Amino acid sequence: MNVFARCEAIASKNVADGPSSKTVWTAAFAEWGIPASYGLGPCDPSNVLTQGYCGPVMSVTCTATWAENTLGLNLIEDNGYCFAGSTIGMDADKEYCPVFDGLNEAEFATCVQLWSNTGQYSAVSPALQFDDDGSLSSPIK
Repeated sequence: MNVFARCEAIASKNVADGPSSKTVWTAAFAEWGIPASYGLGPCDPSNVLTQGYCGPVMSVTCTATWAENTLGLNLIEDNGYCFAGSTIGMDADKEYCPVFDGLNEAEFATCVQLWSNTGQYSAVSPALQFDDDGSLSSPIK
């Protein structure tokens, strides 16, 4: 979440033209992990970028959780990637951001590899390096 805070700080100073946080690959990746039960898009078959192939559908391990937005990151309606608590059935007085928490390196790499097969990955073009066997090169460069 610190990466997004830096991007949003730069955009707020008019140094950049207010890019969406979802152009940061880790934000798009976290959004891909939001479960279908929230009805927010990545798991919907009509989603042009994922065609319904979101993290939880491809592997239960690739399910994002919610972290309280303690950094004041932008909400989705303000080109951010965080949500009002009321939108996701949580404390209405708080905001939350999707995150992958508690994955070990191998699980994280597997989820990134699965995500790399979606149009959402192509849209943000993170140019991550993969080994010959298709696994994510580690450390991520």
